[in-house]
Amino acid sequence: MGPRARGQTSTVSRPWLVTVTAVLLGLGTAGHAQLLGDAGPYFVWPDRWVGTVSGSEVLQREMNAQGAYVKMASTSTADAQVLFNKTRVDGAVVRWWGEGLEAHVTYRSGMFLNAGASSQVVDSSEGEGEVGLDGEPNSNGLSIDVANGSYTLAVHSCTRARCDEFPVTRKTTIAMPGMARAFGDSGPDRQGVGITAEMPLPQPGGGLQATYAPPARPVAGSTQTLRLEHDLTPEYELVVWAAAYRAGYVEARQAQLDTFKDYAAKNCSGGSSLFEFDPVCRAAARAQDQLDENANLATKDFARVTSSLVLRKCPGFTTALNRHLGRSRDVVLEGPIATYRAVREVLFETVVEDPHVSYDRQPDFMRCLYDYDTYEAMVTLRLPGTSPIP
Repeated sequence: MGPRARGQTSTVSRPWLVTVTAVLLGLGTAGHAQLLGDAGPYFVWPDRWVGTVSGSEVLQREMNAQGAYVKMASTSTADAQVLFNKTRVDGAVVRWWGEGLEAHVTYRSGMFLNAGASSQVVDSSEGEGEVGLDGEPNSNGLSIDVANGSYTLAVHSCTRARCDEFPVTRKTTIAMPGMARAFGDSGPDRQGVGITAEMPLPQPGGGLQATYAPPARPVAGSTQTLRLEHDLTPEYELVVWAAAYRAGYVEARQAQLDTFKDYAAKNCSGGSSLFEFDPVCRAAARAQDQLDENANLATKDFARVTSSLVLRKCPGFTTALNRHLGRSRDVVLEGPIATYRAVREVLFETVVEDPHVSYDRQPDFMRCLYDYDTYEAMVTLRLPGTSPIP
């Protein structure tokens, strides 16, 4: 069977072999101004989702026509180890998908026709193999809408974009008065599972584990039964985030070293200030050391804050942060670095000469992440590192 459009029935000579796609309402991306809350970092920030997805479709049909009884059934399955590591944000919906994914598919079908006490036809087909999955997130991927508290998982082993063949063997037996005949053939075929399911988001912390099994429904004269099982785990590259944050922090402050740049290039060793005899070289080395020290401190704080948000250690924090900054679009959707920069913006907005007064002026929600000592260390960095951006 060739690839087919979502929701359409394929046109084949054996109608009991059709595979149809179950389509639920997709997740819309318009009209979202909600703040995502504590679940946002956990569900929005993963660099990838890994795990297993298994889908099955069963079509069954029985009928009596002109004295003949016909029973038909077909089962298609697709099992895949998935790595959804491509991502994009559409409004308030975050989508993940992968490239080069494969599924192990199986196909079994049978037809029994009884046209009388001694007139019977039995037809069966079966096959299995490995097929590639297309990389379209709406066909094979995960979409999460934290604002609506739902997610959509799609597995389609046969689509218009890609529908690989696998070997299928067919056997037919015909028995009637005066004749009995059995024959068969084998060759490549295209059959597939096509399921798109919307489910409620669970509480964050346990990944996405569920079984989608809606009630059987009539489709093209048959009864269709769907099942979609999945076990997906989020993975976060906190070390990579921290390295990217540190690089941005240092780049934003390189101009603070420009005073020494030309002189140091001509006259300084570029080593520790302890071994520089020229006073200008010692000043240049100290400035670089201070920038490195401040970058390390800020990066350590970045890792602490972002991991705390992923683990939901401060209930209501991101909602309060967005409201404090007057944001209608949740900063979590822009990623962990943007979120931490927003945190630093709040940290530095109350800074005055007295650190105790500065801390007392901090919004209450900030105290979950910053006690006084942590706050003081962050806002009294030695120059050149006191700028709150990035």
